Amino acid sequence: MYRKLTGVLALLGFLSLSGGYRVISNVMDGVPEFVNINPAPFVKIGNGYYYIENKLRKNWFDAYESCSRMGAALISFETIEEWNLINKYLKDEKIDYFYWTSGTDLAKQGKHVWLSTGNPIALDIWHPSQPDNIEGVEHCDEM
Repeated sequence: MYRKLTGVLALLGFLSLSGGYRVISNVMDGVPEFVNINPAPFVKIGNGYYYIENKLRKNWFDAYESCSRMGAALISFETIEEWNLINKYLKDEKIDYFYWTSGTDLAKQGKHVWLSTGNPIALDIWHPSQPDNIEGVEHCDEM
């Protein structure tokens, strides 16, 4: 009798503990407004956060390294909407500089990919006659 009672109590204890360890996940994109975190030096554009350097002029490799030190990466445009949104922001803010993207053909001449993802650049974002690999040394893409 004692064994049966112990077994029933152990089963009830196990069931109550297993119910207490139920984990419910709630994954959100971005930083929720209620967290009240200052994302500076990044700016929120659409649903993403971007760093736009206005003071220092850097080559592609230095820009890549600077992003890496901030825990970020050079931009890789996933959609034409993202491309348009960033360009609209730059125009609205009167920012008239060229900016590096993660686009490059360093691995294979003429085959441009996003370095941060390795995916081919599938968007039609080039100006006419670009990319042109000027003087045979242009392998990094800017916007």
